[in-house]
Amino acid sequence: DAVDTPSSASSTPEESPSMKALLLFTRPEGILTVSQAVEIAEVPKPVVSSNSLVIQIQAAAMSLEDLYTAIGRRPLLHISPTPTNPVIPGIDFVGRVADDAAAASCKDFKAGDVVMGCLPPVRVRHGTWAQYLVISPNNITKVPTNWTRSQAAAFGMSALVAHAAIQIVFPENTTTTRKQVLVGVVGASGCIGSLIVMLLAHKGAHVVAVCSEENSTFCKEQLGASHVATRESGGLACYRANDEGRNDKRPLDYVIDCVGGNRVEQDAAKALKKGGHFITTVGHGPEPFGEGASGGIGRGAVMAAKALRSRMVGDYSYTLVSASPFGIASKLENMANQVNQCTDGKGPPMRTNTVAANDMIAVREALDSVAKHTSGGRVILDFSVFDE
Repeated sequence: DAVDTPSSASSTPEESPSMKALLLFTRPEGILTVSQAVEIAEVPKPVVSSNSLVIQIQAAAMSLEDLYTAIGRRPLLHISPTPTNPVIPGIDFVGRVADDAAAASCKDFKAGDVVMGCLPPVRVRHGTWAQYLVISPNNITKVPTNWTRSQAAAFGMSALVAHAAIQIVFPENTTTTRKQVLVGVVGASGCIGSLIVMLLAHKGAHVVAVCSEENSTFCKEQLGASHVATRESGGLACYRANDEGRNDKRPLDYVIDCVGGNRVEQDAAKALKKGGHFITTVGHGPEPFGEGASGGIGRGAVMAAKALRSRMVGDYSYTLVSASPFGIASKLENMANQVNQCTDGKGPPMRTNTVAANDMIAVREALDSVAKHTSGGRVILDFSVFDE
């Protein structure tokens, strides 16, 4: 699982007019049908443009966001595939700079450099589930020493979203010490949640991690959570109650939701203090607003309505955070440095499962597990198998 190093990689890949990629030729009807819609095929290798780099992909991450984008639940990002103009999914990746000529125009990178990054949150037809990718150097950073390929592949978008959430609790330019801030993180053992828990704890916050009983030790011992409220024991809904049912714990200043759905917000309202802040990295579920609320205008309207209602009825603030398309490289580098400070340079303690990108049975099973929330960690597609 080690990342290829420049010394072990050739300066340029073997020239080829085509490459292998995972493709969508039609739009799946739902996330449970994405697995049957994805196909492996040979497509033209992308051509480098000005101020861009060719990256030979070593591994790419598979996430629920990829599936939602594929079915059109993220209309600002979705492009409808057609049989003659398919779409390559994927956002996150790790790979190496593969083109000498292109690298020569980018002072910060050279051919052979191992980099990680993610596509910006805009519409793209050519994603990361392929052997090669053309991308701006503004969207990548070098992989730190000692990080594994899986850690680097899973880092990009998760780090950007975690950065946005953490900024609300601990703004970069704040001069106020907030050592006693109390934060609940729902979905604490996932890729985004684990980064949030670890970095907030490192900054001095008291973190209540909401996760399964199976992951409680991971959240306390590896991430540094002060307290774990397992889903099996009621999570945030029962966090403040003692054995006699009385609320004897201090209410939370913030709740950061990395799972989504209306139930999470309802439970958070029971644990938040008056004037507290509910931050979601995911957003609402379809109920009670209806399926039309998943569209771009509908989603925005629901978020605005929830923010207003939370202040008027719930006495707490409501914020949806997402990755910004600006400053990606610097944010990734900053987050990687923070992670290394927490882990003595060992990289993020993310749980990952690697699947060979040329094994379509395993790829489809992995897609189904992501759709059903049973993957047990971030799925990593290994594209180095095509180079063997």
